[in-house]
Amino acid sequence: MRKILSFVMALVFGFTFANAETVRLYCKVTQGWWTADKAAVALHCWGGTGATTWPGVRMTAVEGEEGVWYADLDKSNTGFMFVRVNPSGDVADWGAKTANLTLPDGGKNLYTITSTTAVW
Repeated sequence: MRKILSFVMALVFGFTFANAETVRLYCKVTQGWWTADKAAVALHCWGGTGATTWPGVRMTAVEGEEGVWYADLDKSNTGFMFVRVNPSGDVADWGAKTANLTLPDGGKNLYTITSTTAVW
């Protein structure tokens, strides 16, 4: 029964749970201007099956860690960026974004916004 349900879900949604090719990305914001007015962080990605429309998908705040957010990125995407967005409701661009980024080698997945122009 479970295999049938997974097969039906794959047909309807176009994916299977067992073959997920994602990586969890973390974004740490150290600049107060980025989080002013309770702003959130979104992940915008392109070039793959997990591509998003602008300004992306709001990331989830890491509980107990101020200014740290996470989201899962489909490994088929060729690029992504972090975008400053409103804290609730429909995701809207709040006037800041990072440079275009790509997944680094070596399993590193924490990006830190350290200034108005840099992401490490």
